[in-house]
Amino acid sequence: RVCVTAADGSVYLWPVDGGDPIELSGHRAEANACRFSPDGRLLATSGDDRALRLWAAETGQPFWRTVVLLPSSRMVLTHRGWIDTDGAVVDTGPAGWREAAGAALRGSAVDDEHLCLVTHEGQLQLWDMPRDEQLGAQDAGTVLDIAAGPGGCLALLEGGSVSLLAADGELRELGQGGSAVAWSGEEVLVAAAGGIHRFDASGAALGARAAEEGASAIGATSDGIVVGYPEGGFRFLGSAEGTAKRTEFEAVPASAVTRVAPGPAGTVVVGFASGALGLWDTRNGGRLH
Repeated sequence: RVCVTAADGSVYLWPVDGGDPIELSGHRAEANACRFSPDGRLLATSGDDRALRLWAAETGQPFWRTVVLLPSSRMVLTHRGWIDTDGAVVDTGPAGWREAAGAALRGSAVDDEHLCLVTHEGQLQLWDMPRDEQLGAQDAGTVLDIAAGPGGCLALLEGGSVSLLAADGELRELGQGGSAVAWSGEEVLVAAAGGIHRFDASGAALGARAAEEGASAIGATSDGIVVGYPEGGFRFLGSAEGTAKRTEFEAVPASAVTRVAPGPAGTVVVGFASGALGLWDTRNGGRLH
């Protein structure tokens, strides 16, 4: 096989004897280097997102991966199996959801009870972990982002469609033109034209908050909503209705915001495509870490 990198972050494996290439998707910025292992089994790639990725050359599927993080038990699923956060391998025992998570996956999300999985074939799965029961599985296509919450799996699909795989196994379309999704307690948040749209856990519309369009990530904090953008900036929406409060956040990396999560009271954790991670005070914009 011949490896070819692309400016959009894709990597292609071309068979030397002809045939269709295998596309490797994962880099968030231009991919610019690839090397095969001496035995040809593995392929390492790197890119401007400062990520180093390892793939199975025969299938194009990730070899090194951190697919599932379980904060409540401090366990992580990697290519070595389940390990704790100190790096020790954990004997977890049999469970259907663990077997499903260990299969070749493109993405995952987890909350206290639900596990959302995306397979390489584009199937979206919802699992109840305490009961070890699959609640639903639907073909969703290309999933760009996924969030687990009380109502099931919230998925942002290629083309901007937003869908909810509910606990009854139904895949409900919430709207078009979305750019970011998140759960806020029992509510769903969708960034789209017109601002931040709110839905209940069943998918019923609750209203919208005014915000600039084009968000790359959103998340709820203890005192409002934080909206991140591709150029690296983010805005804070307080708990009261209205437009975004333009807090001047300090020392923000010049990289796309990829994840927003609540920190301790009055703070927000923001992750960036460059790999940077920071903690900010939403009240005065100060960077705490």
